[in-house]
Amino acid sequence: MKQYRWLMIFALLLTQSVFSAPPKSSNAPAPQALGSTIVVEQNSAMGVTLMPWKEEFATGLDQAPSLYRAPTSPINSNSLQRQTEYRDNLSSYRRSHSQFTP
Repeated sequence: MKQYRWLMIFALLLTQSVFSAPPKSSNAPAPQALGSTIVVEQNSAMGVTLMPWKEEFATGLDQAPSLYRAPTSPINSNSLQRQTEYRDNLSSYRRSHSQFTP
């Protein structure tokens, strides 16, 4: 029984010395906490502007950007005839006046 008593006293003293807090000195620096540290100029009259360090995820996009393709429609024969005549008249005018004809 005496062995257990000495063992118990030794264990009690050991745990007391292990778990006791070390004495605090007034010159010791404070441990750093998790988080962010913001450093600003001491003479600054303006407030602190916080900027996000990474862009937000793009939302609301249905598909990747691509060239616009207009929906096809049937050809209007009157409009095509008018455009063809205009193009022919313009080309003949430019040829007669020695201008560039595309």
